[in-house]
Amino acid sequence: PASTESNDNAIVYAAHYSDEACSAEGFAGVRGFLADDGGTGTLLPMLGGDVDCAQSMACLLQPDSFACEVLSPTEVAEVTIGMLEGDDGNDVYQVCTIGDNGDSEQCQGISPGSCVQSPVYPSCYIRLI
Repeated sequence: PASTESNDNAIVYAAHYSDEACSAEGFAGVRGFLADDGGTGTLLPMLGGDVDCAQSMACLLQPDSFACEVLSPTEVAEVTIGMLEGDDGNDVYQVCTIGDNGDSEQCQGISPGSCVQSPVYPSCYIRLI
């Protein structure tokens, strides 16, 4: 994997794809996140499902840019990614988002290498490495 051995300073890469198979042809972009154990996460503008995955990369890669602003983000979410031991003893990523509209924190366990719908950009699928 592309993360470091120590979870204290581990970097987790979220590769984004336009297709549910996370194929090379559907690759849209990638961003690194510091693995987090409860501290401050990364603030990302959330977008509606009508914005395609390629366009969503403007908000993933440059959240404060005009290119992102014109996509009309619905809210800003704080995103944290950490590593936990799963029920079966294997490591799983825990991705948590909390919106600025008062929603409660939503967390999702994601197995390394699996392809799942992005909790922030609904037209994208992510693979964490």
